[in-house]
Amino acid sequence: MSLGTGMDTRMHRVVLIFVMLALASCSAAGAARVMDASVSSDGRELMLSVDSCNADLSAEVAESPSQVVVTVTVRNDTSDDCADVIVVTLDEPLGERQLLNVTGAVVPVRTASP
Repeated sequence: MSLGTGMDTRMHRVVLIFVMLALASCSAAGAARVMDASVSSDGRELMLSVDSCNADLSAEVAESPSQVVVTVTVRNDTSDDCADVIVVTLDEPLGERQLLNVTGAVVPVRTASP
């Protein structure tokens, strides 16, 4: 069975490549931007608002006496207009420590409502 002319075959290849790239980007994991955070009353839980939509999230936290660095990894982001939330638990209360994302940017923190 013939696929048609050379032009048709090239067009099929181009479409196939775009479909493969689209599928790959849907399942690829990457760092997500943490937009802001709210801290629990005891200071140990952070609810992180993430610039992703309906994605699978995982988080890593690195704590020091002066700062907390959060890295959120996102997979299967739909790129719709919404935000995801992930909760992380700190070993010690956040207190006066600065909250940073993986790029070193300061993440705004607010106290959670009771």
